[in-house]
Parts: sequence; structure tokens; C-alpha cells
Amino acid sequence: MDKQFEQLGEDIRHIKDLLIKTSQTIMDQDVSSFPIFVVFQRDHAIELGVPIASESSNPGSWLINASTLEEFAARQIITDEKLEDFKAVFKDPQEFFCLFLIEEQKANFIFLPHQHIS
Repeated sequence: MDKQFEQLGEDIRHIKDLLIKTSQTIMDQDVSSFPIFVVFQRDHAIELGVPIASESSNPGSWLINASTLEEFAARQIITDEKLEDFKAVFKDPQEFFCLFLIEEQKANFIFLPHQHIS
């Protein structure tokens, strides 16, 4: 599993600027104040969010889609009862990426500081 996370770090490092730009665009265009990046392995198709990089421009084993809290709520991934709790723990998107990491049979939210990716 550690090897997978190392690869994820490498994949994100290669498209860090694109993630920052995508997050900023989501907020600047008033799409959402809560950008979320859906991260999944290349061999698992996920229909959540919008792909932000073509598979050829992101050659790693992880793919990343851009989404929002609103989409997660509309699809009931985050229920109405948990929306305020989620907003309370959501970290500043100017400093952190909110990743919804899907692996095998589980999924977790991770807040990854921009500064830790170089």
C-alpha cells in the first residue's frame, strides 16, 4: 500500500499546478467554495466529477477528477445531515487539496497541504 501512496504523491506532483488552477477556477467562477478532487486508480472507472487531465498527460497509475461538495451532496455521498460537519472540517482550498481517495473497496477524504508537494 505504501508504494501506491508514493505513486500517488508522484502523480500529484506532476500536475500540482493544474490542481491549483482547477481549484481556483472552481472558486473564482462561483461553482463552489468546496473543490474536491476524486482520486482513483487508472484501472477503475469512476463517474464522479470531471477529468482534469487526459490519461496521456498524467501517465501515473492514479487519475484525478474535479468535483465539488455540491455534487457529493446531490449524489448523497455526503448526506444532508453531514453537510455542516463536512464544511466545518474542510480546510482552506488556497492551502490544501481536498482529495476523495478511492481505493479497492474503501474511500477516504484526505486534506493534502500544497506546500508538501514539490
